[in-house]
Parts: sequence; C-alpha cells; structure tokens
Amino acid sequence: MRNNKFEIKIESNVPRAKSELKSKLRKIFEMWGIFLTKEWVMRIKKEKLIDTGRFMNSVTYKSDDKQTIVGNPVEYASFLENGTSKRRARPTLKPAVMENREKLKDIAEKELKS
Repeated sequence: MRNNKFEIKIESNVPRAKSELKSKLRKIFEMWGIFLTKEWVMRIKKEKLIDTGRFMNSVTYKSDDKQTIVGNPVEYASFLENGTSKRRARPTLKPAVMENREKLKDIAEKELKS
C-alpha cells in the first residue's frame, strides 16, 4: 500500500488586496484632482472672472489615497464663490463638482475595474 501524502497551504491575499486598493484609490483621487482643476479653470474663464489671472492661475489640488482637495489659496477665492454682503456669489467650484458627479463616478469605476 502506498502512502498518499498531500499538502494544503492557505495564504491570505488580504494584504495584497489592500495594497492594490490603496494604489487604485490614490490614482482615482489624483485623476479627480486633475479633472476638477481643469473644469474649474474652464468655468472661471466662462464666467469671465479673470482680471489679473491670479485667481485662475492659483487653482490647485492635493490628493492621497483617502481624498482630493481642490482649492485656491488667494484670499478672495471664497468671496467669489460664496459672495459677500456687498457682492453676489459667482460660484465656479461647486458647479464644477456638482455637474460632473457622473464623470467622477465613471473615472472611479473605470480605474477600479482595470
């Protein structure tokens, strides 16, 4: 009689899956930042909010594997977006985000499926 011997090895793929997901999320948030800054600049031009170009040229983003932050460091950026007691709001960032939610979703889905 022969001795049939076999070995079963169980390994966890969780660490590798977490690493791959983190990498994909980093890429998604990076792509969102690039997309949204372009959309925002396009809306600034469309709304003719260009005087010196400082506001438009200061649009920036920062991203990691958890979020994308799109912003503008010029001191009057929030006044243009939200208005003041003396000036009406001229929002460009919020519409750039809200009107492109489906495109942002598509970017994420495409990357997660790749």
